[in-house]
Amino acid sequence: MIASLSASLIESAILSSASDIHFTPSPQQTFVSFRIAGKLQKHRQLPNELAEKLIAQYKFLSGMDIGECRRPQSSAYMTMVRNEKVFLRFSTLPTVNNQEGLVIRVIPQHQSYSMGNLTVFRNDRHKLLRLLQKSNGLFLITGPTGSGKTTTLYSLLQVALEQQHCEILTLEDPVERYCEQFTQIQINEKAGLSYEEGIIAALRYDPDILVIGEIRNTLTAKMAIRAAYTGHLVISTLHTKRASDALFRLRELGIPAIDMEQTLIGIAAQQLVNLKCKHCLKNCSYSCNSEQNVNRTAIFEILTEEELSHAVRGIDSGQTGEPICSFFKQLRKAFALGYIAKGAIESSGFMEK
Repeated sequence: MIASLSASLIESAILSSASDIHFTPSPQQTFVSFRIAGKLQKHRQLPNELAEKLIAQYKFLSGMDIGECRRPQSSAYMTMVRNEKVFLRFSTLPTVNNQEGLVIRVIPQHQSYSMGNLTVFRNDRHKLLRLLQKSNGLFLITGPTGSGKTTTLYSLLQVALEQQHCEILTLEDPVERYCEQFTQIQINEKAGLSYEEGIIAALRYDPDILVIGEIRNTLTAKMAIRAAYTGHLVISTLHTKRASDALFRLRELGIPAIDMEQTLIGIAAQQLVNLKCKHCLKNCSYSCNSEQNVNRTAIFEILTEEELSHAVRGIDSGQTGEPICSFFKQLRKAFALGYIAKGAIESSGFMEK
């Protein structure tokens, strides 16, 4: 029963186009919710005894310590659902009353990557593709968790493979999407393979494009800058909301402004928005009869060339300036053209300056 329930829950999430499954315990019962189009939606309620067995099943499948409920754990594994590969990433968290919460990130592997559906505006696609044509430098993709950074990254890499014969090497923790055309390296701190060690090894491999899954600390940031200096195109991600915030984050990590000015070729910050349904002209939902899936795409705030240089020069004074195509202006333009609802602007948290 538990095995079939665990499998059917994953299948239901995939059929609903859910990105995450949440198990939220309470004294009486455990609530199971799906995150669909960025919003958490209730799926079902389970008795706590059944939910505990289900969580234990997921912990067993992903290789976690089943008996450890006092500290957070994380793990991942690949499974098959309806003859399709699905990558699942698990994170547990101890709560009050000796209970345990669980979140499962669901990443189908059959997802196709198309630049045509990546952005609202064609000009943003052109800017991203121009950055991809550079032979060296550091290109950063930024945004909060769940903002689509990995999808943008893999879409760009797919274009690179189609347009030119090149060697792409990725360092990821974990590898969430597998691609036979890339050389992918799984970071494993326990085995002594950190991002820093991986970058050193990768530079000897002589890739045309080096992907560093995430810049997490000072050493990784410095190694990314070093790789860009040595004539490689380096693409990485940061968790910052705005493009200019990435500059301040690099500064916090000890990167001098002169190194940023010499190596940075572009910063693309992004956030996902729900497009209006082309049939009902209202906000689409996963239960809409006109659209099978929620139509989501990205709004970008991109810093390149002179705008980027100006922002870098203003780091120490805190005056990086407002991009010509800021998030607020992009959202307002998308609303004016009828792509998004007005509520998308109000809920974004971006204000006109």
